[in-house]
Amino acid sequence: MANPDSRNKVVSIRLSETEYALLKERRRAYGARNVSDLARLALDRLLAGPAVNHSAVAAKLADLDGRVHALESQLRAGDALFEISSSIVENEPL
Repeated sequence: MANPDSRNKVVSIRLSETEYALLKERRRAYGARNVSDLARLALDRLLAGPAVNHSAVAAKLADLDGRVHALESQLRAGDALFEISSSIVENEPL
């Protein structure tokens, strides 16, 4: 975080009552003294982290979701085969 003495620019944004209430509530969880400190903390984290390509992340997540569903289908098919083979084995005379 920058030295407080070197801050000389002001950023102003408009928030809804709900948004402002959420900020006030969350500031305690992050140990911020006030909403402005929380906004500074969030901005510092945003600027310090890598730029994220959200569309690439969304595409990867969609791909993974499809793969998970395919695995679930395969597991259900395997369970069905296991049930069939178990019932066949149980019904065979020894």
